[in-house]
Amino acid sequence: MEFNKKNVRIIAGLIVFTVVLVAITGNIPGVLNIFRMLVGLVVPFVVGASIAFIINVPMAFFEEKVYGKIKLKYMVKVKRILALITTLIILALVVFLVGFLLVPEIINTAKTIASKIPGAASKAQEWLVEMGINNEQISKWLSGISMEDWKTYLEKGISLLQKSVKGVFFSAVGIVSGTVGVIFDTFVAVVFAIYILFQKEKLASQGKQIIYAFLNEEIGDKIVEIMRLSYKTFKNFLTGQCMEAAILGLMFFITMLIFRMPYALLISVLIAVTALIPIFGAFIGCGVGIVLIIFVDPIQALWFVIMFLILQQIEGNLIYPHVVGNSVGLPSIWVLVAVSVGGSLFGVIGMLVFIPLTSVMYVLFRDYVKVRLVKKEVPHKKWME
Repeated sequence: MEFNKKNVRIIAGLIVFTVVLVAITGNIPGVLNIFRMLVGLVVPFVVGASIAFIINVPMAFFEEKVYGKIKLKYMVKVKRILALITTLIILALVVFLVGFLLVPEIINTAKTIASKIPGAASKAQEWLVEMGINNEQISKWLSGISMEDWKTYLEKGISLLQKSVKGVFFSAVGIVSGTVGVIFDTFVAVVFAIYILFQKEKLASQGKQIIYAFLNEEIGDKIVEIMRLSYKTFKNFLTGQCMEAAILGLMFFITMLIFRMPYALLISVLIAVTALIPIFGAFIGCGVGIVLIIFVDPIQALWFVIMFLILQQIEGNLIYPHVVGNSVGLPSIWVLVAVSVGGSLFGVIGMLVFIPLTSVMYVLFRDYVKVRLVKKEVPHKKWME
């Protein structure tokens, strides 16, 4: 081997890599502690960037569409401040609606249902006797149901729910807090998100400068194109998903009012919230709706199921493909695959992230395939048939 400058650099690099590898393998616990510390330091900024990305979607709408026509001195900064305040107020109202109105209403409804269960059990027993079914074991079980039993069951259910919520909360705290307190991490994340929102054009320009400074122009163009496509896809998906959920909730509210079904507002809001989970979310709201209505009027519960199936078909075949499917440019079959894979790997968050992520991969791979077909000069009629 000739010992020129290039070979000497390669040898030195291999030596350094070997030393680092040996040091890591010889002290894995220490390396893991350092890694955890670094993750704890980085996570607040990642959370802040995620918050900024989500908030930027409605904020950009208000900034361009609502306050964009106002022309005053220093209006650029004022428009951004007004757009951010408007967005935060709307998000606060949504959180208040779900957390302080919807959840207490569900708890009160659950208590009401629990008080009606013993009477419903007696009616069920009478109905069984009228139908000629006099199974001693069923009758004994139904007659043995008392109010105290259902209070016990309800208390156990609430206790289990509280433990689950606490488990999720403390898991989230453990992830977010890292080496410092959760309050400080939350503060850093929020401040970082606000900084990104107010300096997003400057930060985007600085990011492009770094990309083009260290990479050749062709690769830089490709990275910038992928980043633009990713932002556009995620923005369209988030907007479309929220719009689809609102439309579905409004459809249920109007239909339930027309047919005078109980808990119209509660069930409609619940379906709208759960519909944010792609494809499967509305079924969760439907299940809760059935439980709520069946103790008021079982016949109406049956009609509610029929109504849900009809509205779900309208939503699945007309609303979702046009509002969400077209917005992310992803065929329905791949939307289902993305939801299934994302849900199995990362739960609800995986469902929400994997649809736009799959859409970006789908568009990039589709364009790459078309470029390959053109380079190979494959006749258009062969791959279009």
